[in-house]
Formats: sequence, structure tokens, C-alpha cells
Amino acid sequence: MLLPNEPSIENEAAQQALTTQWLLPVLGELKKLFIDLRHSLDPELVQARPYKQGKAYPLGQCLEISQAAFQRLPRLGTGTLQPAAARGLQALMHFVRHGGCVRQVWGDLRGDYFQNALLVGTLYVDVANDTVDPTKPPVEILPLRMRG
Repeated sequence: MLLPNEPSIENEAAQQALTTQWLLPVLGELKKLFIDLRHSLDPELVQARPYKQGKAYPLGQCLEISQAAFQRLPRLGTGTLQPAAARGLQALMHFVRHGGCVRQVWGDLRGDYFQNALLVGTLYVDVANDTVDPTKPPVEILPLRMRG
């Protein structure tokens, strides 16, 4: 049993199989989904908190962005999305229906610095990738390699 937000994969073999079946074939569409989700959240979040500790949005707001994305994700509908993002959402919905896990996680996820992100199966989905370095793309999706 995992703790809330623990950056671990429960039943890693099953999650890897589901990730391979449902998500990896549409990785580009999945990334488009998360990019569009992030872009839809930015106006609301910058208005709610334009600065944090003296830094302009999005700097330092990885928690706020990750939480907002996690909360909004289940309320998305394919009819309101661009075709590529809709295909990504459809695949994500199939993934979840078949037992795939989507969780918000935090911690030293990649050995670089403290992060808040989403764990989608065995994929690390950082919807706040630009909150330390604003020149980075806002979304990054990578396999989560568990250190052993």
C-alpha cells in the first residue's frame, strides 16, 4: 500500500504492461493532451497567483500547477479538445478503465530536485516542467525509473 503522493509504482509489471498497451502508442497525442491542459490552466493560475515568493508565474508554482492539472484531468471531455489531444484523452481513459493508475506524486523524483508531477502508469508526467527554468517546455513526459 502506497502513501498518498508517494513517488512509487504499485504493481509495476501490470502498470508497465498497461502503459505499453494504451499510452506508448499515442505518446505524442498524450503529450498534446497535457500541453493543452496546461495552456488552459495557465490563465486561471496566473490570475489567482501572479507571483510566489517574489517570482513571476510559473516560477516556484509546481505544486499549484500539478494539483490543478490533476483536478481538471477527470473533468475533460474529448468533444472539447483538438483531435490529437482527444485521441490522447481517449487512450488515457481506456488505460484507466483497464486498471491503469494516475496519481499526483512529489519528491526527489529524478535525483535533480524536489518536484511535483503526475505518475501515469509508469510515465512521469511533469505538467510544471518550466517552474524552475522558464525556458524549458511546460510539459515533459518520461519513463519513471525507480531507483532500487
